[in-house]
Amino acid sequence: MERGQANFKFTHGYVEDVVKAIALAAIHKKGRNEIFNIGELETPTYQERYQQIAQAFDFDLEIFEANRTDITSFKEAYNYNLDQHWIRDPNKVRERLGFRESFSLEDA
Repeated sequence: MERGQANFKFTHGYVEDVVKAIALAAIHKKGRNEIFNIGELETPTYQERYQQIAQAFDFDLEIFEANRTDITSFKEAYNYNLDQHWIRDPNKVRERLGFRESFSLEDA
């Protein structure tokens, strides 16, 4: 795995929870004319996420980090900046609308 990707953070959300949050925002009066970020409260790195998924499937995963220039397929497939995480603050939908996830990563 490319070193930058291994440490990259990108907020995710379980699809049923995202749908639930969108529906709540659509019908709640405090949701009018508002924009909400929906996603997990704690965002792991990609390496941590892959290891959590492997652990859930009882799979022994070994991740090797390499420089981007050493991975041909990575250079061809990805042309974006991994130095800046893509993390969104999902607290507004919780505070204003009372949203709570139905599923955790362990559940999914």
